[in-house]
Amino acid sequence: MEFPEWAWPFVILIAALIAWKIYGGRVLAALDAQEQKRYADDAQLIADARNPRAHFRRSLDAINEQVAPVLLIKTDTGRAITWDGQTYDSIEGAEDARWRHVIAQARSFYEGLDEEFGLRLAGPAPSTAREA
Repeated sequence: MEFPEWAWPFVILIAALIAWKIYGGRVLAALDAQEQKRYADDAQLIADARNPRAHFRRSLDAINEQVAPVLLIKTDTGRAITWDGQTYDSIEGAEDARWRHVIAQARSFYEGLDEEFGLRLAGPAPSTAREA
């Protein structure tokens, strides 16, 4: 006896319901996390609109995303913590070195702006008039 063709939609529906029962919670959790991130990003944009120095944080965030992460590599003798081709004794030491690199990159970016546009972003311009 052949499987009736009219029953396939019901089979697909039952398979979809079973899949939803198994994976539905994970899907909803992922959607909730994405929505929470969107709300946090919107709140950050509102806060940035009020903060004239928000570009510093945005620059650090952009550079931080571009810098390679600290790697934890398993070796024959145990594990090695590496970043930028160097091995570190602790994750904290590697993260500190990485963060110092991010700060140095941001600083060089703003110094480059100083040179390119002839501005002094590092502080107020020196006074040319003598104060009596």
